[in-house]
Amino acid sequence: RAGSASPVAQTAADAIWSLSADWANRQILRSAGAIPLLAQLLASADSCHTEPMTHSLVLTISNFGDLESGMAQEVSGELAASGGIEALLRLLPNAEDGEPVLHASETQQAAAKALAALSVTPVVGEHISGAPDGILKLVGMVRAGGPPSALARNGAATLARMARNQPA
Repeated sequence: RAGSASPVAQTAADAIWSLSADWANRQILRSAGAIPLLAQLLASADSCHTEPMTHSLVLTISNFGDLESGMAQEVSGELAASGGIEALLRLLPNAEDGEPVLHASETQQAAAKALAALSVTPVVGEHISGAPDGILKLVGMVRAGGPPSALARNGAATLARMARNQPA
């Protein structure tokens, strides 16, 4: 079995990412059970945020939705049930006591974008609020300051969608 650092695994992750860029292929990948597998691979990947395999996995997940309309509930549900939400949260930059996040890798930014798209589904917000430091990391992203950054926008979008999905 190829490990996450092997060239074969990296090539496979890149191929799936490339296929996921097309809507018709996303449907085929989803029907084939790719979402839980992506979540499991992401959860077992190294904690190094710059690892190419981790980056490819996050980008593939991001391809299943967009920031405007979010992700389909089926995709969000499958990711949540497979540990994908917690794996994405672990990739976010750490925020000490809600301090602003000043630096984020491309993988961390992609994870923030994926969470913003996923958070249109209430179950995702439940996973984020139940995760250690989930809210704290999002607040740190929002407080990034300076010109509006993608990281701050994605953190704010995630928090706003979570708040909107809460029962009155």
